[in-house]
Amino acid sequence: MSKSFVYRPDIDGLRAVAVLLVVFYHAGFTTIKGGFIGVDVFFVLSGFLITLILDREIRTGEFSFKKFYLRRIRRLLPALLFVLVVTSVFCFYYLVPGDLIAYGNSLRYALLSLSNVYFWLNTGSYFSKNVDELPLLHTWSLSVEEQFYFVWPVFLLAMSRFFSRTTTWVLFILGFFAAFGIADWAAVNKASAAYYFLPTRAYELMLGAGLALAWDDFPRLNARQNNLLSLVGLSMIIGTSLLLNKSQVFPGVNALWPCLGTALLIASGKHQEQAGIVNRILAIKPVVAIGLISYALYLWHWPILALINYQGIELTKPVASFAIGASVIMAVLSYFFIEKPFRTKLIFSFEKSFVIWLLIPLVVSVFGYQYVQGKDGFKERFENLFNPSNKVLPDLEKANLGKLSGSYLGVKKEKLDGLFIGDSMAGAYLDFVNVLAVDARLFIYGSHLSGLPPFLGQFDYPREDALETRTPDKLEQNELRIKEAGNYRFVILSASWANGFPYLGHSEEDINRTIEYYINNKVKVIVLWKPNFFGGARIYNQAVAQLMRTKTLVDFKIKDQPTKIVADLKEKYPDIILISPNDVLCKDGECDVQIDGTFIYSDQAHLNRLGSFLLGEKYLKINGNPLSGL
Repeated sequence: MSKSFVYRPDIDGLRAVAVLLVVFYHAGFTTIKGGFIGVDVFFVLSGFLITLILDREIRTGEFSFKKFYLRRIRRLLPALLFVLVVTSVFCFYYLVPGDLIAYGNSLRYALLSLSNVYFWLNTGSYFSKNVDELPLLHTWSLSVEEQFYFVWPVFLLAMSRFFSRTTTWVLFILGFFAAFGIADWAAVNKASAAYYFLPTRAYELMLGAGLALAWDDFPRLNARQNNLLSLVGLSMIIGTSLLLNKSQVFPGVNALWPCLGTALLIASGKHQEQAGIVNRILAIKPVVAIGLISYALYLWHWPILALINYQGIELTKPVASFAIGASVIMAVLSYFFIEKPFRTKLIFSFEKSFVIWLLIPLVVSVFGYQYVQGKDGFKERFENLFNPSNKVLPDLEKANLGKLSGSYLGVKKEKLDGLFIGDSMAGAYLDFVNVLAVDARLFIYGSHLSGLPPFLGQFDYPREDALETRTPDKLEQNELRIKEAGNYRFVILSASWANGFPYLGHSEEDINRTIEYYINNKVKVIVLWKPNFFGGARIYNQAVAQLMRTKTLVDFKIKDQPTKIVADLKEKYPDIILISPNDVLCKDGECDVQIDGTFIYSDQAHLNRLGSFLLGEKYLKINGNPLSGL
């Protein structure tokens, strides 16, 4: 570390400011609309402190990668692993199967220091709807810092060996402005990537790093000058947190102001006997105490808030206060019993630390994720919740039809009567159709391909997370089953019909062409309308949380969602048969989510198997069988 740098309690105080901005913002304190800039304060501090250490060690010949990364491992991983273990226990209890699998995946990426990449790929924007239910979302910033730790020592070491100090400064300044230009351009043109990625955050870390490189040459300021610098610096941080909001361009130039403010506060406290007034306030013990637990508090606050949000509990002021209080308690425990001992007392060699704190957890997370995925998210955790009557449905017979894979439905005969084809909605409706097919004495083959609706034409599909469903093999199967259905008396089509739904909104011609293909081949077309969706994952989670607490959803309703798409099809092609299961679930614009005390959904959009079966029986009883006589 630089010869002129001693422990600065005000820097811990600045950490306190940063973490409190983030915590209060996430806890829903609306005054602090831009509290997310606390992370930017952390970035500048990290760039400054890490570069001070690296620059001194490189100049004195004391630097080694093993020693550097050993300090990073001891500083970051014990507390992080403690939080991950505890969070995983709660996630196993609360998260529904699909979300538990996704959590396990995010856990692997967090340990690989790639969670910023994971959340960019899977959430899009940091400010997207329902991201506040993802327990490890906050680890994106840790990944950015850890990626910086891989790059920055190499850069400084190379500069010291191959270039003069002057050349290093020239290259550094050019790199800083290039990084700032990239960040500002990306914030406007690639906002989601700009928020999550190191190249667009690099200038913030470099701002702190540049201050560290110039530390010994930084001029000595008098008390009045430091007072002014510290007041301006704090104003830039607090002012940005109050004036900025998530709808504005960020990071880019809007992240520059809190970063400059942080740099000014670091500079104004260089000489403690003449430190600025804000630095002296930040150095008082209660503020420093919060700064000391800031890393642990950052780690804990988000999973606690995310799990509260996940259960659909409204984040009122009392609830938010409870969450903050719980976060502080866990942060204090983590600091004194995990973080501090493993930094100062329980010190292992690099090799042992690497194995204990990184390699073993990573292996466990990889195999754990595979196991959770193989167990389908441990669906049996919710069996009694979703199936209070313990009714067991027989497995549908799996079968192949040429190159197609699917299931036999109804009453088995020598020849099939018709095909039932669709996307994941068809998969959720298999038992529903099976009930109708058995009653009508029909033999039907069911084929479902997630993300692939049963329409001719390979139209654009804009959702990146569905690219795996658009492989050439699956596209070929989709076209094959559509054409195959033209050889039978009838076809049942199922899809995620909805106004403006991405892969339907761009494919009206494909839908019409498909129906006309069947009409021209004298195939009866039956359109199976989807069940009403919950209004987002959060409302579904509210239902599950209520079910866990009260064991009933008799008073829980979702809105009926009438659409023009299917109505327009019926008007254009009056001979098609329309089956809308919502007819027996909805009344006066509200729809039940349970039948005879059984919750019928597996997620916010799809029926579970028992729900599909019960819905078929209820539809048959109330509306009769639309498949009779086919």
